[in-house]
Amino acid sequence: MPPRTSPNASDHDLLIRIDTKVDVLQVTVQETRTALSARIDRLAQDKANYTDLDPLRTSIQRQQSEIEGKADKKLFEASIEKADGTRRLVYIGIGIAATLQFIAPFVWAAIFRK
Repeated sequence: MPPRTSPNASDHDLLIRIDTKVDVLQVTVQETRTALSARIDRLAQDKANYTDLDPLRTSIQRQQSEIEGKADKKLFEASIEKADGTRRLVYIGIGIAATLQFIAPFVWAAIFRK
């Protein structure tokens, strides 16, 4: 191509370079879009959807509720046993206090008679 001598020659060359770069950019964007859609398709095939995981989710929730129920029952039984032990100690203490109150006058009388 012979060199242009008009003042618009540099503008024309610039437009040609810009057009070439835009073409390259369009090709690159199209390749990226194609690769991205292929990757999305692969991920969609590999991932499990909600309906696939629903039976597993319900099974896990059922097992968790059973475990929580057993843990709550064990905790309740442990607190009852602890309360029973405390109640037993209180009754023993009351029995000892009542016995001492009943025996104390006789012991004091025996000590001070002599």
